[in-house]
Amino acid sequence: RFLFSVTFLCVYMFLSEYLVWTDFCLKAINYLGIIYAVLTILFAIRPELYERNIIPIFSDYTSYFQLRYFFMNGYLPGFTPNPAINAVYILSGLGVVYSEILTSGKVKISSIIIAVCLLGISFMTGKRGHTIFCVVSMLLVYLLFSKSDIVAKYAKIIIVALILFVSFTVLVQYIPSLSNVLNKFSEQSEKGRIDSGRFEIWNYAFSNFKKNPLFGTGWDSFKYIYEPIYGSRINVHNVYIQLLSDVGVVGAFPFYVFFITEFIHAKKALRNYMKTDLKEDKSKICFSLYIQIFFLLYCLTGNPLYDATTLFLYVISAAIGEFYYVKSTYNLSNGGD
Repeated sequence: RFLFSVTFLCVYMFLSEYLVWTDFCLKAINYLGIIYAVLTILFAIRPELYERNIIPIFSDYTSYFQLRYFFMNGYLPGFTPNPAINAVYILSGLGVVYSEILTSGKVKISSIIIAVCLLGISFMTGKRGHTIFCVVSMLLVYLLFSKSDIVAKYAKIIIVALILFVSFTVLVQYIPSLSNVLNKFSEQSEKGRIDSGRFEIWNYAFSNFKKNPLFGTGWDSFKYIYEPIYGSRINVHNVYIQLLSDVGVVGAFPFYVFFITEFIHAKKALRNYMKTDLKEDKSKICFSLYIQIFFLLYCLTGNPLYDATTLFLYVISAAIGEFYYVKSTYNLSNGGD
């Protein structure tokens, strides 16, 4: 696991030096998001196809009964072994489309339709955190990008929110699975476990941190400490706390610094490029910010640092932000455009 993360750090260092890979990479993310969204709809309509053809593919990743559990409880994993992974693919594709809409300067109906569909299908996956963090990420990126005054900004947000709310209220009558995310909130609230049991895990991890505050108990060790006591091998579902538990203050601090620094650099890069007419570059920086915000929020309730899909997305988004930060800073210091 440690080598896994170090490898991604090396990938970040390489990618942040070049730009040629970004066009292909973002197009691939966009197309994959759309493909996974379409497959989510297909398997929602024909779940027997998933059970007969897809479950065997992922039999080594998770159990048949867990995959059946997802369907029985309103989660839609699409062409993945886990609805969380499915939601990440869909919301990443949404990030590409949304960034293009934001920076294009003109309204493209096709792009708006795709973005709305991807957002709606993310609701269908049943993943509460992913959907909420996606919406918050979109909102924050818009606030960072928009040049409008504060009143105009919030007026546009309210208008879009009302349109989406009315559309959702109408469509959910015909597509009940759109309410999957809301249903999950209701079910957990009725059980009195809105946190889905995470608070208990966080408390145990924080107690473990207090026993070894400087260096922790070792990288990725929490799941093995937790298993003998509670009978299952799981991560903390809070990256910030797990880092403290696993590697202590000494090991966690560099991660915290990296997260904060990369976000600040991407934010500064966007501010510098707002002075230009380079729409494609601004779109890529907005995507960088979108994924970084999503990742940092997801770290509060999930394990994105320990998952290849989310970590890869974060690494490429951080690399994009860093590239444009260095480039724009260099241009400014040398009087360039």
